[in-house]
Amino acid sequence: MHKERLSQMCKRLRQLFHERTQCEQLVMESTPMVAASLLTRTVRDTQKHPYYYLSASIEGRSRHRYVPLSEARTWQGRAQRWQQFSHAMARWVKLTREIETTLRALGQERCVPLPEGQKPRRRQRRRKDARHKHV
Repeated sequence: MHKERLSQMCKRLRQLFHERTQCEQLVMESTPMVAASLLTRTVRDTQKHPYYYLSASIEGRSRHRYVPLSEARTWQGRAQRWQQFSHAMARWVKLTREIETTLRALGQERCVPLPEGQKPRRRQRRRKDARHKHV
């Protein structure tokens, strides 16, 4: 049972390492992204096309920037890549935490119990000799 448990833990660790590597590859891509969401706004029912805005948190406040229709697709892709990046980073953190917990448990599982100790010998007190007394 002990070896079976160790085997299961090692298998789980390999899965976690693989998934974390995938997150790292996504995070390390060199494609442009923007830390914002692309919003679509329609002013009237008769309007031919919607207006696009990038919504970003700047100094803790939500700010919007107009995006021309001709550039909307480009900015949408960049905003989606930011969302994928953010999700991959959050997943990477969770995986790393689980890897650490599993590695610690693996270490504990591999530990053997301490050997039975012997009772410590009592130290004998030194007796003061009369010869060594100072007068």
